[in-house]
Amino acid sequence: MVTWCFIGESSHRELRAEESCIGHANSGAGCSEGGLVCSLACTTTLLVLMTLCSAFIEPNGTGRGTVAGQRFPRRMLPELLTTKDKRMRIWNSLFCQEIPMTASTVPSMPAASQSFANIQVMQLTTAYWTSRCVHVVAELGVADHIGDLPQSTESLAKASGIRPDALHRVLRLLASVGIFEWKDNAWHHNEASRFLRSDHPASLRDYVRMLGLPVFWSAFEELEHSLRTGESAFAKRHAGGVFTYLAEHSEECHIFDAAMSSKSHRDIAAILPVYDFSQFATISDIAGGRGHLLRAILRTSPTTQGILFDQPHVVAEVVPERGEKLEVVSGDFFSDCMPRADAYLLMNIIHDWRDADSIKILSAIRRDMPPHARVLLIETVVPSTPGPHLSKELDIAMMVLPGGKERTEEEYAELAAKCFLRLKRVVETMGPIPFWSWSPFNQGTKGDILGAPGFGDSELWLFKSVIGGLRL
Repeated sequence: MVTWCFIGESSHRELRAEESCIGHANSGAGCSEGGLVCSLACTTTLLVLMTLCSAFIEPNGTGRGTVAGQRFPRRMLPELLTTKDKRMRIWNSLFCQEIPMTASTVPSMPAASQSFANIQVMQLTTAYWTSRCVHVVAELGVADHIGDLPQSTESLAKASGIRPDALHRVLRLLASVGIFEWKDNAWHHNEASRFLRSDHPASLRDYVRMLGLPVFWSAFEELEHSLRTGESAFAKRHAGGVFTYLAEHSEECHIFDAAMSSKSHRDIAAILPVYDFSQFATISDIAGGRGHLLRAILRTSPTTQGILFDQPHVVAEVVPERGEKLEVVSGDFFSDCMPRADAYLLMNIIHDWRDADSIKILSAIRRDMPPHARVLLIETVVPSTPGPHLSKELDIAMMVLPGGKERTEEEYAELAAKCFLRLKRVVETMGPIPFWSWSPFNQGTKGDILGAPGFGDSELWLFKSVIGGLRL
């Protein structure tokens, strides 16, 4: 049963049955419209009600009828229509009736859980509105303008070169989801908004700016292309893909490098406590960018020699500090030889590439690595559980932007086997990334440390997050 309530309309405003004036909403207070307009509207409504009520009165042979379940003489109709509580009963009898509906004509009312599901779908559908606000606020440096003291909307707008009313609306939305706080007619920082400051030790401003770059943001408009072809949506608009584009666009490349640097600080803090890097005489950081992870390792392992390997335009500005045991080598892991080392470190590299390209990268390392060496792979791992996980969101970003993918532990093991490597161990970290260890096939050498014949003592380790379920 579904209750349908029909509300009539007068010539100039909505009419509701519960109003004292039949045509207007001034319960008990008289009609503010007044004059001829009010008289015409209310008279019209009265005539309509009288006509409809007359049609529903059931004669019983005694000059009496029934309206809203009550018996009364026909001559009492005007009185009924001027008595509010009875008029309400007439209205409900005429216009608020329970009408049986079949499942084929009207959908059933959702249960509580279904209502929540409806809200959830709507929130996800519009979530990018909020994300875009975060991007723009980070780009404009609003968090930096707030600084350590609360600021008015007007002062922030003036410092950012934008309109105060528009800024207030954007910050109001962000405050509703826990970023910034509006108090005492001023904008204050909270824990979340401080991460958008450039001077925060774990600042995310550059990372947010990178994700908000028009060239990255617009790539998601081509998501359907990735679904239909399996190819990068970014590459549909920019031939050569993400890394070729960055190499040719210095401004975007600068933001990208800054984003990777800020992200690496969080990852470094999660990795260093869980693994002893000092056991290696030489560590080669493959596609290590500006070398933030490798240099952090060298600071905690002073006897270890580090080799930073990346493309020429990436490492061009990397200069070893005095006394730092760091060698910078430029090259391409698809075409050049890998430096010789005891351990090969790859942090968030393999997820950028499809399986075929990932096999080429790992096979090149396997080809040039000494028999005793280890491959240390730091990647986000997709869990087998169905709940939310950062890796599942990153997986879509990898599909759209570079054309790569996030993988499950089983998929990494299969990938390793195709490169004559074997997954040795998974190390849990307190960050959103895991640490993998793989060892190469090395038939006829030092025995079987993995329980299968034909494996040497070179290893590949995987660092795995224990808080990856957090949606960052």
